[in-house]
Amino acid sequence: MNAFAGSELQGLLPPQSHEAEQSVLGGLILDGSKLLELKLVADDFYSRPHRLMFTAMQTLAARRDNIDFLTVMNEMEVNGTIEDVGGHAYLGQVAKLTPSAANIKAYARIVKDNSLRRQAIAKYNEAIEAMMTTELTTNEERFEAASRLLGELEVARSSGMHKGAVSAREIALKWTDELDERSKRKAGEVVGFTTGFADLDAALYPKGVLAGALVAVGARPKMGKTAFLARWVNNTTLIAKKPVIAFSLEMSNIQLWERMVSQESSVDSNVFWTPNSDRSQMQKACAVAGDLALSNLYIDDTPGISMSHVVSEARRIRRKHGCVGLIAIDYLTLMKAEKAERNDLAYGNITKGLKNLAKEMACPVLLLTQLNRQLEQRPDKRPQPSDSRDTGQIEQDCDLWIGLYRDVVYNDKINAELQDIAEIIVRLNREGFTGTIYTKFVNGRYLDVDQTSVAAIHGRIEEEANRIKEEKAAIKSQKKGGYFKDKEF
Repeated sequence: MNAFAGSELQGLLPPQSHEAEQSVLGGLILDGSKLLELKLVADDFYSRPHRLMFTAMQTLAARRDNIDFLTVMNEMEVNGTIEDVGGHAYLGQVAKLTPSAANIKAYARIVKDNSLRRQAIAKYNEAIEAMMTTELTTNEERFEAASRLLGELEVARSSGMHKGAVSAREIALKWTDELDERSKRKAGEVVGFTTGFADLDAALYPKGVLAGALVAVGARPKMGKTAFLARWVNNTTLIAKKPVIAFSLEMSNIQLWERMVSQESSVDSNVFWTPNSDRSQMQKACAVAGDLALSNLYIDDTPGISMSHVVSEARRIRRKHGCVGLIAIDYLTLMKAEKAERNDLAYGNITKGLKNLAKEMACPVLLLTQLNRQLEQRPDKRPQPSDSRDTGQIEQDCDLWIGLYRDVVYNDKINAELQDIAEIIVRLNREGFTGTIYTKFVNGRYLDVDQTSVAAIHGRIEEEANRIKEEKAAIKSQKKGGYFKDKEF
């Protein structure tokens, strides 16, 4: 039996307010500059004539033309929709009904709330159909479909945006709005999110790490993956003042907390374990710990978490704070993967899910990954995206792929000047910069260095190595030719 059969709701109009829709449109005719502030789309209006009128206003705004009675009327005459709304008479009536635009935001909220309620009804009906359909053969498939539909509803509720195909008009309007916002940036300020590594952020300028980006960081053990995560998390929660949720699958929340405090305070974490430690060092660390304690940082150390767990926790934090600044996961292959024919397919589903989550939350997702041991058989052990363990899909799903490398881990005879140098290697970047950023890695902490100086040291060492190689080649060649036949070496 249909859940709504015999219900008093049958036969009633879906949630809508004709008067509120008229008041919004009338207010915009009086003051078209407020259109972008309202965060409405055409489908938020229940009445078709109202949708057409709002669409005409969007077109004017996208062209940066003024919005008033005459311009709206002319636009609707040109596109042939004026008669569909009831002609000039109804347009004039709407304009007269609203004496002032002062309360337009309140009217817009009513329109948006009703729109969201209509979307909710539609999604719940679709979820009911998914549970009742015979096209899906298992309960697992049915619940997955219902969960996806309700997830779409959560996205719409939190972002206020309709999903599905969006008209070019609405895209143009949103783009011009974003252009205006970008123009207000200070010199050197990135558009997106920062990492906390000043030289990396400078290299990624002006875009930074964009909202909705999946950032994969790959490295072998002892390369500083967790410290990298700690610095980015600290930057987002302490500097950018945005909520962060970190999923720590390898270590406890206390262990990750200590790493973060150590990174931000520049205090060696051994201090926390040594009796009668340097008092001044402890004070520095405790000051940072106090700041972190007051931030909107959340650490989840639940072992073997699933993708659905990550999604539900991220949505909970967004409901609480209105946004999320970063989702960080340490690390991929410790997550619980759904059953699949191969591990790479199973973990590939996770990376796809994380990319979708990044888009939904409009923030970066930072994903740490282990790399295969095979890379250690290469002469150059610097990581590549193809070295990712158990998943090749990550190359397709991520927007930014970063490898971490410390030569000292493999090279006992490393030059003393490069002993503490770590490399942040951007291999893939959909938005621009690829290359190497140098940093120091001392006692589990990243420290900034002068890029030019380190590059010069590398250049000098490479030149010396090439010179020695050439000399050896020359000697070998001369020996072959008999020049040194009678000489002793």
